This record gives sequence, C-alpha cells and structure tokens, in this order.
Amino acid sequence: MCVWASVILAVAFSPLCVLAYGSGAPTSVCTSLTPDHKLDGTPLSAQCAENAKYSIMPSSDEYEPGKTMTVTVEGGDYQGIFLQARIVGKDDPVGTWSSPPDNTQLRTCTKASDSVTHANTNVKGNNSVYSWTIEEGSEAIEFVATIAENHDVYWVKVKSAQICGCPMGTSPDIILVVMAAVLSIPGAVVELCFHLNSCSRLNDKKN
Repeated sequence: MCVWASVILAVAFSPLCVLAYGSGAPTSVCTSLTPDHKLDGTPLSAQCAENAKYSIMPSSDEYEPGKTMTVTVEGGDYQGIFLQARIVGKDDPVGTWSSPPDNTQLRTCTKASDSVTHANTNVKGNNSVYSWTIEEGSEAIEFVATIAENHDVYWVKVKSAQICGCPMGTSPDIILVVMAAVLSIPGAVVELCFHLNSCSRLNDKKN
C-alpha cells in the first residue's frame, strides 16, 4: 500500500505533469489565448508580445474569399502554438484552417476548424506551413497567435500585419480599373481609395 502511494506521489509531482496543454490548447482559452503554464505550482507570466522573437508571416497582404493563403511563423523553433485569424478589433476567429502541418491539429472554437494548435511538444519551425481560407468578407483581418518556445517561455497574442480583404472574384488591378472609370463621380474615388489604403494606414500606425 505504501509503495503504491509513493508511486502516485512521484507521478503527480514529476516535471511531466507540470507541462500544461502539451497536447494542444483547450477551447477554454479560445478568446484569451492565454495558457495556464505553471512551474512548481506558480503561474508563469507571458513575455511581452510587442517584443516577441517570432513573427507571423502571411503569404499575401490581402485575402480573397474562397482562396487559400498560407501562414508561417518565423524566428526559430517553437513547441506550442494557438493560431487564429480575427477581424481587426474583434476576438472571434474567422475563416477555416486545413491540412495542418506535422505535430499540429485543428481546433474548433466557434466554427469548425477555425483555429489550429500544437498536437504535441515536438519542435515546429519555418517549415510548418498553416493553410487558411475564408468564404466571405472583405474586412481587414490579422493573424493572432500564442507561441511557446518551450513550457516556460511564451508570447500571447502575437499579431501579423493587417490583411486587406479583396471582394470575391476581384483583384487590385480590376479595382484600379473601376476607380479610373469613376473619376468623374465626386466622392466615389475618395471612398474607393479609403478601402484600398485603409489596411496600409492601419499598419503604418501600428509600426
């Protein structure tokens, strides 16, 4: 009886049991993206997201509904991730992730596969490519992630540059043609220019 008690206590207080969410972030942190990492029972604090060693790099500075874009994390190897796309200024994830890279998995927060997280603590890196698609919308979005270098060192809500939406079936060249066609309509060009430049203005302010 004493032997079994000793074994249970040894397992309960082993370092392996301190590794919170080693098999992926739970849905309870879908909004905060904040892991419950502790060391010897003491909560660990996140690093400053503004000075994160990692950068979230989308494959384009604009998205088009129905077309897949990819996202990578640059800055070195990491073990944990919880990645979403969000409309700027909002907390709910949008779009759908697919074909998760090795050692990651899809997670459902509000809609199926609207988030992606690690499946284990194996090392991920620049070769881990995340695929994202949205079926509708044209609002500016940004990719937001919590990235853990290891159990003790992590950054919460690291953000990509803001991504402009391109209406389905259009492209910047088509928009410019339309803008040229409405040069004689007062106010129309101003509104169109604002749509084209709004993301870049927001990014300038952010930088």
